[in-house]
Amino acid sequence: MGCGRVGILLTQELVKDGHQVTVIDKNRSAFDRLPPGFEAKQVVGLGFDKDVLEEAGIKEADAFLAVSSGDNSNIVSARVAREHYHVSKVIARIYDPMRAEIYERLNIPTVSTTRWGVKQMMLMLDFEREEIRELLGDGLHPRGRQHVPGGRPRGARRAQRRARDAR
Repeated sequence: MGCGRVGILLTQELVKDGHQVTVIDKNRSAFDRLPPGFEAKQVVGLGFDKDVLEEAGIKEADAFLAVSSGDNSNIVSARVAREHYHVSKVIARIYDPMRAEIYERLNIPTVSTTRWGVKQMMLMLDFEREEIRELLGDGLHPRGRQHVPGGRPRGARRAQRRARDAR
């Protein structure tokens, strides 16, 4: 559900992987952003409306991804998919990290783009600080890390691993 930038990219990747995809969006004009000739069923309506969900094929769905720009719409439609239609894989994109934690406790996995973005940026900052320290060898000690004479500052390898794993 949701035919914005994330919804379009998800749809393209899923179709590329051989999945049948139906995209639900409340605005018919949102489908204009799909590439010409794109192979995905399109349903106009609210992603938590049972008639809309059934038109989209929710009863046969293996997964439901709620990626509209509205937290409330995403979580309500995800809960309907999980609790009413018993879809086995349901994921909701949530902007508010506090809400994401609450819904994860309700057994609805979430992607909090806000929380994820902050973590990625912190990893990048840590990595670049470590890289700069290695290049300059100036003994900087951010966050209490110590420079090891003749070697890397403590935490450099860990920061590099975290940055690599985040990619």
